[in-house]
Amino acid sequence: MKKGINLNRFSPESLMVHRLRSSNGSIKPEITLTSTFEFENVRQGDQAFIEAYSLPGSCKSTKKQPMIYSRINNPTVEEFEEKFVLWDKAEGCSLHATGMAAIATVLNEFLEGDDLMIRSFPIYGGTDHYINHILKKNKVNSFPFFSFHTEEEIEKMILGSGKADKLAMIYLETPGNPTND
Repeated sequence: MKKGINLNRFSPESLMVHRLRSSNGSIKPEITLTSTFEFENVRQGDQAFIEAYSLPGSCKSTKKQPMIYSRINNPTVEEFEEKFVLWDKAEGCSLHATGMAAIATVLNEFLEGDDLMIRSFPIYGGTDHYINHILKKNKVNSFPFFSFHTEEEIEKMILGSGKADKLAMIYLETPGNPTND
């Protein structure tokens, strides 16, 4: 973000087209096509990867993560994410190449073995497979609820599961795929 500019005075529409930052002074966003980025020395590169992957020895840094590899971060992607944060007035944004990549990332980030997740049904086939095969292998418990279930019925299902204390996520796809429920 540009320093010294009060971004609160601009509408989201203005912020979406306004140049928030530029590595070379360009008014229009550059498209960064590289996969890898240069470091001043091996130690700097090593530390960047340690922090990016939260490896032993990493610490939460208050400074911005350096560009290291386009699958982790990329100036073009980061600018897109920043603009969506502004547009949605959100805390953060994470851009993924596919919807299934985004779904898997969220499920993996917030669920672990013995957790309970309840999910709307029907859901996209790829999501259904991921939940019923991949997450099941990782001992994540889940069950579906339908659009016709009331809040009270869903609450009874959760309490009846014997895992109510392990409820970690309520996952919704709306409209339901393929029925639009």
